[in-house]
Amino acid sequence: MTAIVKFGPLSDEVYRRDLLDNATEYLIVGNIAVDRQICIEYTLDLPIGNRSQTGKIVIIQDADGVDLDHHYSFAIPEFDEVNFDVDISGTNIRLLIECTSLGENPVFLYRRSKIQVA
Repeated sequence: MTAIVKFGPLSDEVYRRDLLDNATEYLIVGNIAVDRQICIEYTLDLPIGNRSQTGKIVIIQDADGVDLDHHYSFAIPEFDEVNFDVDISGTNIRLLIECTSLGENPVFLYRRSKIQVA
């Protein structure tokens, strides 16, 4: 027997964020009172250097806090200078993107899908 369970509405949004090299950017991607899972599919472009990295970040929020899982692919050379993390600030779930010594300001294009808390 298969049970169909609905956990709330699903939303899907597309965004662009111009990032700064040698800086940490904070993106508010969700709310702890509303969002259980946040999936971010992204492309990180270096327009001048004609380099890119694409990937998927899954953020899970539960009673213990938030955590992320990150998988990506790239056109050689790899972006060793970009790190992702997640935290909670008030009721906001924030994605932290740290860029170090890329040589130019990257463009972060992403699509965000969320599954709400039951």
